[in-house]
Amino acid sequence: MTHARPFDQTRKLLNLAIPIGVIEVVGHFLVLTDLIVVGRLGALEFAAVGLAITFFWVFVVVGISVISVVGVLVAEKCAGSVQENEVGRYGAQGFWVCIMMIVLIAPVIGFMSNLLALTGLQRELLPIIEAYTHAIVWALPPALLFAWLRSLLIGLEVSAPITGIALMAVPANLALSIIFVFGFGPLPRHGVAGAGYATALVNLAMFVALAVYVYRWMPGIHAALMANILKMERRILVHILRVGGGQGVIALLENGMFAVVAILVGSLSVEALAAHNMVYAVLELGILVVLGFGEGTMIRVAKNIGLKNYSIAYRVCGIALAFSFVIAAFISSGLIFSPDLVSAIFLSEDGNVNADDVDIVLGTFVVAASLSLFFDAAQTVLYHAVRATRDEYIPVLIAFFGYWIVGLGCGYLFGFTLDLGIAGIWIGLAIGLCAITVLMGLRLRYRFRYLQNNASGPLY
Repeated sequence: MTHARPFDQTRKLLNLAIPIGVIEVVGHFLVLTDLIVVGRLGALEFAAVGLAITFFWVFVVVGISVISVVGVLVAEKCAGSVQENEVGRYGAQGFWVCIMMIVLIAPVIGFMSNLLALTGLQRELLPIIEAYTHAIVWALPPALLFAWLRSLLIGLEVSAPITGIALMAVPANLALSIIFVFGFGPLPRHGVAGAGYATALVNLAMFVALAVYVYRWMPGIHAALMANILKMERRILVHILRVGGGQGVIALLENGMFAVVAILVGSLSVEALAAHNMVYAVLELGILVVLGFGEGTMIRVAKNIGLKNYSIAYRVCGIALAFSFVIAAFISSGLIFSPDLVSAIFLSEDGNVNADDVDIVLGTFVVAASLSLFFDAAQTVLYHAVRATRDEYIPVLIAFFGYWIVGLGCGYLFGFTLDLGIAGIWIGLAIGLCAITVLMGLRLRYRFRYLQNNASGPLY
């Protein structure tokens, strides 16, 4: 059957997109609570911690991208029925990939302030960054271990416990951040480091809670993991690293570009960096919602390609793009029409940097940032649709060209050469994201035509 009701495809897409989007957004709220609490200390602390979080998540997202492949492989192995031994084998090797990511990433985060000292960053930011990163580095192991278990459960289409744990984590992180940052009763004040310690404790609690769930409610899976945990299967390890490598590279290209942009903005002024952090946090929230539609699109498109229902695959992409534009419009309207509200959420009037100065800078680039959100939302959906066609290498080249050649190149040209400052940097980002959107759209069209023309042979 090659035809289906439009609302049927929308329903199926929403059934996948909403749970995934909720999980992604809740994870982002852990970051937002840190920023909101630290913002009560002042714009200087807010700017420094925002930059540190940007770099922290660059590496965490790369690690999660590699680890998440375990869920895809488990889903393939358990397409017909759950095969506990196969879940145990792939899950155990995923555990060792997780340990590898922790060992590689932890030193980079621990010495982040030393690396940033080599840039043109404002010097008053460095001691604050050092205090926060030395605390937040303890969140890395439990965060990646939670991602490992989460990937296994998603591969088995079990999402309810992950969503429940994530929802409870947000208020817990907010409460602990307030207590550790400002002190409470006999507990001393830790300043910005307190926010890092709170996030580390919450991530540890999330991992323990999910591990207990697997132990109590999935005893067969737990037993299979324990039986295979000490077995090193080189073939599976290499397969996970090879397949996850492409996703990790694209995550590094995207998040690494935004980290470099944060350094460029930080070289302008503390006020510019504080305003940039606010806008980036809000835009990232919107993109994580869109990410749910992206991953849902990937699954629905892959299934319809497998059934050779190419017209329905096209329709799914169109539906997802429509939702992504609605989400981008909603977030953008809040930025453009209520920038003062955004500033009030993140910053306190008390501090060593005037919040009014931050508001002035904020007003100069919200339109450019909002425009970039539309392109970013579109390319997120299109990239996941391209991935559904098993095209792993060309998207990496498109991402490199769009983010690092066009985006950063135009951002530097408009921001520094033409002296437009932070507004010019965001104009450059919008141009780069536009280039990626166009190229991903063309690549998706090519892949669909290729698969249709070779429908009689192997799809991939």
